[in-house]
Amino acid sequence: MSAKLSEVALRIDWLLKKVWQGSQTKMARDIGVSQSVISHVVVGRQEPGRKLLAAIASNSLVNSRWLITGEGEPLVAQFTEPGRRALYVARTLFEGLPDDHGDCLGDMLEVPLRFYRPTRYWFEIPAGCSLVSAPELKIAAGDLVLFEPDQKGWPDSIKGHPCIIKDADSRLTFTHVTDQQDGNVSISSSTDKSRDDSHDGKRFREFTFHDEVPSQKVSSQSVKAPIIAIGIFRMGGFTKS
Repeated sequence: MSAKLSEVALRIDWLLKKVWQGSQTKMARDIGVSQSVISHVVVGRQEPGRKLLAAIASNSLVNSRWLITGEGEPLVAQFTEPGRRALYVARTLFEGLPDDHGDCLGDMLEVPLRFYRPTRYWFEIPAGCSLVSAPELKIAAGDLVLFEPDQKGWPDSIKGHPCIIKDADSRLTFTHVTDQQDGNVSISSSTDKSRDDSHDGKRFREFTFHDEVPSQKVSSQSVKAPIIAIGIFRMGGFTKS
């Protein structure tokens, strides 16, 4: 007899039946996981893991918010932008790629396919953050920034972009790039003084995307404090300059 399924596993089972007509093989092929993983989840042998949820949420038909929280409709509406994929919202700052820091990740939010890279993650800007006090950034507390830790995904020009740096005490903090010339980068001397950089990941504003097209080419960087990640896209209650 199958074990009682968790709420998330029940939603995966629903998607299996409605989107993939009950075919575990087809679902596994479409989302790029082993069929046995799906089988174990839908019969209650194991709980769905972070990578399985990310794989399912990346399917263009699936509403990732519903998959993770049960809120909203299960499937993406017919006339919404196609090809959206989901990326995690980080609960706290970390150095490196999100795949290596599953304990730092929380909910998921979708991003249009053209903005998607598996190395990226969202971060909700906390109150008191130095980025909020920089008027040229037009960032408010509660806005979300899509951060890219992989330099291959950075734009050619990162001037004016928010960033995460590692300071002399090996602490990760927010600041922004004030200038970039001949491969040399200047960053703002105003950085966060508080370590309260975590959040519950439950409050999300309505948002619009502000395009800043990434490039596969990036100049060598010369900064006193190493840049851990660059903010690529912003969403929230601020206007485009």
